[in-house]
Amino acid sequence: MPSTLNLLPFQICLLGSFEIKKISALSETSTVALAYDKGRALLTYLACHPGVEQNRGKLAELLWPDFSRDAALTNLRMVLHDLRAKLNPDPHAAPCLFIDRSSIQFNPVYANRVDVHLFSSAFPLNPHNAEKNLTTDHVQLEKLVAAYRGNFMESFSVQGCDAFEEWLQVKRETFLRRTLSALERLANKYQAIAQFDKALEYAHRFCELEPWNEDGHRRVMRLYSANGQPSTALSHFDSCVRMLKSELGVTPSPQTQLLAEQIRLGLSSEVAQETKAFRTFERKQVTTVYCEILATDHEEPEDRLASLLEPRRICLAIFQRYSGYVIQKHGSGLLAYFGFPLAHEQAAKLAVGAALEIAQLELPDCQFKLGIHTGMIIVGDDESIPDSIGATSELAIRLRLIAEPGEIII
Repeated sequence: MPSTLNLLPFQICLLGSFEIKKISALSETSTVALAYDKGRALLTYLACHPGVEQNRGKLAELLWPDFSRDAALTNLRMVLHDLRAKLNPDPHAAPCLFIDRSSIQFNPVYANRVDVHLFSSAFPLNPHNAEKNLTTDHVQLEKLVAAYRGNFMESFSVQGCDAFEEWLQVKRETFLRRTLSALERLANKYQAIAQFDKALEYAHRFCELEPWNEDGHRRVMRLYSANGQPSTALSHFDSCVRMLKSELGVTPSPQTQLLAEQIRLGLSSEVAQETKAFRTFERKQVTTVYCEILATDHEEPEDRLASLLEPRRICLAIFQRYSGYVIQKHGSGLLAYFGFPLAHEQAAKLAVGAALEIAQLELPDCQFKLGIHTGMIIVGDDESIPDSIGATSELAIRLRLIAEPGEIII
């Protein structure tokens, strides 16, 4: 095995659009182009599990599920040949991939060359000790949010590979939730030391990533008010009102409207009371529902988004009527929590009732797939991120992937 001291100069970017950057001795960068989409899929999967041996047969089945075993393995060999040629041009450098007859492994010495590595180090996956595992190093959190260029493997898809698509969806949701949690912590930290410009920078980024989350907009309003800018806080409220009306056809919640009224009246003490510092981590049992809206495909993204607006508005209203706490997502998905922020002994029943009503909706050219799961969540610094670790909500997302249109999987 070549020495691991001689490493290949590249970076793999998985957040936002997939990209492999090769760095020259003069610090100039160029892009490495892979020949196959399934090569990108394979490298992504391996890079997210550094140091873990992956069985060749299972990888072939993951990416070529409809092929015979021999044909799938043949295709895997072709993809591996391209990866090895593009990633390992220097035979004297440590290989990026360890490949043998039965397994493939991403060399762990290259883990820090993959942008998602920051998320693994900041959020170790142990939900039983979340309050100890989540990093308190704000420098690391700042690096993490800077690395989040967009959704994990933005717009990437491999048709016919349902298991891989499921894995992609869970990863996308996980990295988004972790970025939002980091932004929350950073905004709170800089607010606590009265560095409002920095706090607002992270609070605004939160709103950009989750524009329909009113908790995020209230945070921005409170920060402007605390910084002596009440008129700017109210301008942000007006923008929030317009966005909710145009995008979802709803008005702001009573809580958001009350905060705006307090700012208008100059009730600084009430606004300050809303502005809480770090809370301790708290365990809650909730029922989560993930609803995917299947609307008619459109060639133009604008047309597809327009076709989702009315079904999404209807689903949102149903969830809220059943006391669901909804995290509005971009595109075709809604994630709702029942039994949060206030515990409710009928949370599971309410979740199923809402899901049944949505599944039975008869809308033109529109169907729904839903997943439901009850479990423990770890509530972090802000109620806008109910499941700071993501394990419970991830399972609801995975369950909906195996549902047929019009079905609910519990």
